[in-house]
Amino acid sequence: MSLKTKLLISIPLVFILTACGGGGGGGGVSAPVDSPLIEVTSSVNGFQVTWSSVQTATSYNLYSASDPELTPDNWAAMTDTSMHIDATSPFTKIVDNLFEEYFIVATAVNDGGESPASNKVSFFPRYEITGVSNQYVRDHATGLEWHRCSNGQDWNNTQNRCDGEVKRQSATNNSSDAPSGWRLPSVNEAMSIAYCDSRDPKVFPGTTGSSPACRFSSAPVVVTSVFTDISIVSAYQTSDLFTPTYDSQPYVKTIAYKEGGYGISVPYNNPGVSIAALWVRDFE
Repeated sequence: MSLKTKLLISIPLVFILTACGGGGGGGGVSAPVDSPLIEVTSSVNGFQVTWSSVQTATSYNLYSASDPELTPDNWAAMTDTSMHIDATSPFTKIVDNLFEEYFIVATAVNDGGESPASNKVSFFPRYEITGVSNQYVRDHATGLEWHRCSNGQDWNNTQNRCDGEVKRQSATNNSSDAPSGWRLPSVNEAMSIAYCDSRDPKVFPGTTGSSPACRFSSAPVVVTSVFTDISIVSAYQTSDLFTPTYDSQPYVKTIAYKEGGYGISVPYNNPGVSIAALWVRDFE
C-alpha cells in the first residue's frame, strides 16, 4: 500500500477519535443562565449586599463603582471601583467616602463562566433607614436622624412613599407640632441633606450661603430614594431666628429644596405664613 493511500485512510480515523473522545459526557459545563437578585442596606462606614442564590452557581462575583455605567466588563476602567471574587452573601464593604453614591452589580459563577449581570442597585453609605416601619433615616455623616416625611405626612412602607399632604402653616404652629424628642433643624442641618445631581461629580454641597446650591439640578434637591416626597412648593422652616434691622419682631430662616438655597425669611409670629417642616434629632 502506498504512503498516499495510508494517509487517506488515517484522516477519517483521526476525525472520529477526536469527535468521540474527551467530551466528559455532555460537552462541558455551561455558565449560569440566571442572574442573582441583589439588595443593599447600610452598615457601619459602608454597606451590606445580599443576593438570591442561583441553582447552578458555585460562587459569586461582586462589582462596585461610583459610576452609574458600571458593568462586569468595564469595572476596571472606572473610579473608586472594586471587584470581589468568591463573595458570600451577606457581603459587607467598608468605604472611604460616605458622601459618594455607589453602584453595585453581581454575577453567578461556575466552571463554565459568569452569568449575565444582576440588577444594578445604587446606594449612599451615609444614609441608614431606621424605624419599625422604615419611617426614619440616620445620616452617619452628620450624626442626625430625620423623619423621611414632612410634617402632616405618614410613611407608607408598602408603597415606599409618604401618604398625605405636606402641612404648610405658620412658624409658631410648626414649632408646636414637633413630636416628642424631635425638633426643627438649624440652617446648616437643613442644608446638609441638599444633593445636587447636576454637578459632575454629583455632590452634597453643605452650607453655601444665600445662593442656590443646586441650580439646574432635578428638584427636589435631596436623595429622593431616601426623602421621597419633599415639597418643592414650600420652603422648610429651620430653628434659626434673627431680628432684622427694619423690624422689631423675630424672623425665621427657611430652606428651599427646589434649588437648595436659603428660602424666604418670614415673621415668626405671623399666622398668615405657610411653610413646611421636617423633623430631626441627634442620635448616638
